[in-house]
Amino acid sequence: MKFIVLFFPLLFIAGCKKETPLLFEMPFQNLDFTMPAGQNALETYYVNFPAVPTNITALLDNFKIEANEVSGIVPGNGRLFPIFGAGDFDDLFREFVVQICPTGSTDNKCGFEGFYWDLVGQKIGLELNLIPNPLDLSDLLMEDKVHIQVWYRLLRASNETIDTRLALSFLVQ
Repeated sequence: MKFIVLFFPLLFIAGCKKETPLLFEMPFQNLDFTMPAGQNALETYYVNFPAVPTNITALLDNFKIEANEVSGIVPGNGRLFPIFGAGDFDDLFREFVVQICPTGSTDNKCGFEGFYWDLVGQKIGLELNLIPNPLDLSDLLMEDKVHIQVWYRLLRASNETIDTRLALSFLVQ
């Protein structure tokens, strides 16, 4: 009986996870690209943003935080939507992935999966809310620039051109 009385509080304390405080969000708001009509369901399509400024120095200065105070940078929110509401994502995607890569990368699937979506059959409508992958990307995002790569596969051939915007944010802890 004494064992049970001592064991459960220890188990509870061990199970409590201390949350890392949020210092600020790092936004990447206007990553625009065009999905042309006629793309088929047999190929994987890649879109590269090879040198996206992170603005990390300005953000750290703005929030009066030293670089050594950052314990991690993890994906926060990711949204994909047609610019001006022209286009529809329903039953279009099989898979959609956002990778964070070192600047200068030229390979397909060049880095770490920051966001993804693979919920086939779910109604999407005009906005695709991506799922953040909880991994620390601070090694890449503490640099002045980063390479962001999108790759996607379709369920069906696209019948219209869709001007698309990707908006991402990362949580700096």
